[in-house]
Amino acid sequence: MIRINLIKIGERIGVTFYTGAIKAEVLLDYCGYPTYDPTSQGIVDGYQRLQKDSAVSNVAERTRRALTDFDSFVDNINGNIRDPEVHNLAVRPLNSKKTGDGDIYTFDYTPASLKLPQIWTVDGQTRVKGLAYARALAQTDKAYKEVARINDMSVGINLTFTADIYKECFIFYLLNHYSTNIPPEGALRMMYDGFKNGKVNFKNEITSGRGRTSFADIESMEVTERLIHKSNIWVDSISDFNEENRANKISIRAMTNILKPLSISVDNYRKQKNIAKSTVMLTFEIFEAYWKGLEIWAPVMFDPKTKSDYGIMKASQAEVLTQVLIKIFEEHSSWKKLGTTIGSLTDPKTYQSLIKVAFDKNNLDDMNGFGNKVYGTDCWKVGKAGSMGKYTNSAAKRDMRDTLFGNIKTELKKKNPSII
Repeated sequence: MIRINLIKIGERIGVTFYTGAIKAEVLLDYCGYPTYDPTSQGIVDGYQRLQKDSAVSNVAERTRRALTDFDSFVDNINGNIRDPEVHNLAVRPLNSKKTGDGDIYTFDYTPASLKLPQIWTVDGQTRVKGLAYARALAQTDKAYKEVARINDMSVGINLTFTADIYKECFIFYLLNHYSTNIPPEGALRMMYDGFKNGKVNFKNEITSGRGRTSFADIESMEVTERLIHKSNIWVDSISDFNEENRANKISIRAMTNILKPLSISVDNYRKQKNIAKSTVMLTFEIFEAYWKGLEIWAPVMFDPKTKSDYGIMKASQAEVLTQVLIKIFEEHSSWKKLGTTIGSLTDPKTYQSLIKVAFDKNNLDDMNGFGNKVYGTDCWKVGKAGSMGKYTNSAAKRDMRDTLFGNIKTELKKKNPSII
């Protein structure tokens, strides 16, 4: 049994928080790292990013160089024990009459008797991993006195006891919400998974407007999820949080941001028209049909053998083309009133018909990175051979959107001059 003295901080989000000190040996022998795995079933299997090896090594080096100072641990780490019984059975007030905030408790930690003994590092994982690496290096060097000194160091810890992994994750979110510690795609993944699983803290964070993630973000993220798993075009082109193979892929956050204005427009439209199909499903079907139409028009840009020569699925270029789709979506009703029906918005042939002339080499030209004029699909070639890669800031992307959409309207106006 290991006795750890704790001071009760108080209850937050239905979890009691304590603070205290723990021997490094105990922490390192029983710590766990809740790292997000893109192949998992969601954040219940982990929610944190992978730590950089260089950062872990820096902590290890600093620890070994100045062990007496131990200044990598001037601040507490945050840990959680998920065993459902341990809080009731093993945490007791030192004085039974003093059980308020600021009072002293004892925690009789017996890892061998617990079903879930790990102390999960909710925050401070880089430092804990660095300390573990420092101890491992000392063991490799047979510096046993150094190992003993590391084991005997005290680490400040804020400790919780909850079996609810979503609450543990939400604590992590709150700890890092106003800093840059959580990558944007990591924060989005946590908010989305927590919301979709009906966890009240995540739902309140989104619906209250206190956080950075809105309900529109959640709906757009759900479309992104469908693209990852069900799209014929995008299935291998979107990278999840912590995914190792991110080359030539759009992050889930970037794709969600691209989809968000389309999702909002679709949501407003279906409410006006009393369409039963969900915003998520309708947005997915429209987006998928549009990109399938682009593929039918220019298969060379999507063929696995040649797609690497084109940047049409890179974030900035995909954003421009999606903005064109939004303009089509927003104006198709007015075109219909003027007598021009473009076809079903969930049919790829609708978009192929709109694009095949408007974007061909006779109607679309631009200056590439070498100062030469390029035409049609060549505008989307990667690097300086193409031209679309240079449209990266908001104003430039908006101008290219207007050019592409203007070409579509020009072709429509040839048959129906009343289109404005």
